[in-house]
Amino acid sequence: MQNQLNTLTNRISNQENKEAQDVAQINNRINTLQNQVGQIQQQVQNLEGNVADISNRLAAVEDSLATTIDRVDKLENINKIWRGNFQVVNRTFAELRKKIKFVVPILRVPLPVVIYNNNNNNNNNNNNG
Repeated sequence: MQNQLNTLTNRISNQENKEAQDVAQINNRINTLQNQVGQIQQQVQNLEGNVADISNRLAAVEDSLATTIDRVDKLENINKIWRGNFQVVNRTFAELRKKIKFVVPILRVPLPVVIYNNNNNNNNNNNNG
């Protein structure tokens, strides 16, 4: 009976040791997971900060684009006005050209007269040839 008690005591001790090892392993795993979760939370916080910065930058770009679009719209309206004004002026000048004929004076400038001596040229050509 004593042997059976000793054997049972040994088995219980072995089982307790095994359970203690399993608990230690599980605690190590839990600690590792807690560390990993902490790192993930830190990364999420960093990413949230990055997202906030990007969001602010996008808002600034949107404002800039809105301002630029307003300016382009104003320029388009000004161009329409100028185009209309130019068309009116162009039509007015076309009508004026039809009604008014401008006289352009013709200046007669006497051209200098150069007299060539054909006899000398012929003599030179005969001597050379």
